[in-house]
Parts: sequence; structure tokens; C-alpha cells
Amino acid sequence: MAILDPLTKYFRYRKVLPLLYKIEKKYKRPLKILDAGGADGDFHLILKKRNHIVYILDNQSKENVDYVVDLEKKLPFKDKEFDLVVSLAVIEHLYNWEGCLEEFKRVSENIILTTPTRLGKPILEFFALLNLVNKEHIKDHKYYLTKEDFLIKGYSYKTFLFGLNSLAWIIKEI
Repeated sequence: MAILDPLTKYFRYRKVLPLLYKIEKKYKRPLKILDAGGADGDFHLILKKRNHIVYILDNQSKENVDYVVDLEKKLPFKDKEFDLVVSLAVIEHLYNWEGCLEEFKRVSENIILTTPTRLGKPILEFFALLNLVNKEHIKDHKYYLTKEDFLIKGYSYKTFLFGLNSLAWIIKEI
């Protein structure tokens, strides 16, 4: 792990947690959550500490993965099977990000995701060159989504970390 990776994770979680709290308040029970692409992260530990039922999905078999699935294809879940889909720093690694956004909406009415912005691309690449962030992780980025990419798909959107990262979400109102 590169030196700035824990710091970016901290800022990411700081933006995601208020949305999680809003969803928790709405349901008033443990949530069934799909952590899409979360095998290398540790957000699932926070979710489990909050007594949620968490299923980790990733594209390769690892110790903590519940489902090995290609996020670029149809997900093997029923419609609205999950109370929440969380996908942090994942979608930028996909060619078929549009299909993935649609699949998230199919399997849950509540979605929270983060991804770097286009403004963040040259900065991340520079930091990777200096080994301040994970070089292989940055090299694997396929697409940097824009605000319009999310809005056209029905997601709410804002940036954080000086405009270098995106937070996108859908939260169904009861």
C-alpha cells in the first residue's frame, strides 16, 4: 500500500458514511448489503461492525469474497435483492461502467459509489509515478466518469477531496 492510500480511503469513508446513516435510519434494521468490488478494501468491516449482513463481490477468488462475478456483465442476483449496493473506487476499472450502474439499480434501490474525477486523473497518475498511490491500481483505470455520466443514469452527485473524487448515490425515499 502506498503512503497516500490510507488517507484517500479515510476521505472516501467520511463522505460515504452519512449516506449510510441515512439509509440505516430509514430501514431501522440490519441491512443486506452488496459490497461490489470490495475484496481489497475494508469498508465491509465497518458495515459488519454496524451489524449489517454484507456480501462481498469481486472479480477473483479471495479469502473474504462471497461471489466471484464480472461486474461488466449481468449480476447473478434477483431484482431488488439487496437493501444497499456499495462500490468504492471500483467503477473506474470497468469498460462497461454504464451496464454496471444499471445493474446496481436493478439489484437495489439504494446505491453508494465513489470514483475519481477526470480532474483527478493527471494528479493520480503523477502520484503513482512517485509511488505515493498504488501504481498498478491507477494504471488499471479504464474510464473517469463525469457528473453528466451519473446524472443521466439517475444518480445524485457531488465531488470531494478538492474535486478529485466523485460521490454518486441513489437513495429511495419511503
